[in-house]
Amino acid sequence: MNKKLRLGAVCAFTCLMLCAWAEPVLSDPAAMPLLSIRQKYFANCMRNIEHTTMGSNGSTSVESYITGLGGADAAIMQFEVDGKFDMFESWVGFSSHAPDSRICTFELWADNVLITKVGPLRAGDQPDILKANIKGAKMINLRMIPGKYNGTASAMWGDPKLLVSTEGTSAAESLVVHVNGELFQATPSKTDKGERINIPFPIKPGLQEYTVITNYNKKDGRVDIQYNPAKAVE
Repeated sequence: MNKKLRLGAVCAFTCLMLCAWAEPVLSDPAAMPLLSIRQKYFANCMRNIEHTTMGSNGSTSVESYITGLGGADAAIMQFEVDGKFDMFESWVGFSSHAPDSRICTFELWADNVLITKVGPLRAGDQPDILKANIKGAKMINLRMIPGKYNGTASAMWGDPKLLVSTEGTSAAESLVVHVNGELFQATPSKTDKGERINIPFPIKPGLQEYTVITNYNKKDGRVDIQYNPAKAVE
């Protein structure tokens, strides 16, 4: 092979490798960094693949993150996931360098439905973990809602990941729970009598009677709970 042909082959191979790195193919690994996927839409935020720290004392290190840019508007980044993943997981909080006045709520939406949220969190708080079941979702939106003007500046989704179940394991470590229409997350504890979760339940003085209906879809990691208003028992 002459020098010109050899140089052309090397350049073509290099370009191919760069294109493959810039546009990775969505696959089905057990855990996949969300930022290996190109966003479908974004507003008032930016993505970074570099090391940084979260929390007032830099206690949490992350290698990739989405950060808000401040102002009065929400920060939104949308990703197309094609129903291939079971769970979403991310640190949520603020950069270690954020002023204490910042405040923000983090919301995860799937196919235009609010799945779960964390917050409001303040700069200086320790980062929290947001985990949610997204099984079957085609599109997810990560939203940061400012609690006051400039509240999303330095707010961060840290190391966001997509997860799938593998043989013999379940990605749904935490459950998406609806209690009379109110949504929250709970991590089940395993006992000799089965799985248990703690749920918010209003109580009134005296002897009261409730009727509770539950529907636990273990495959999807979702629990629906309906209870009637308390009725005094004479």
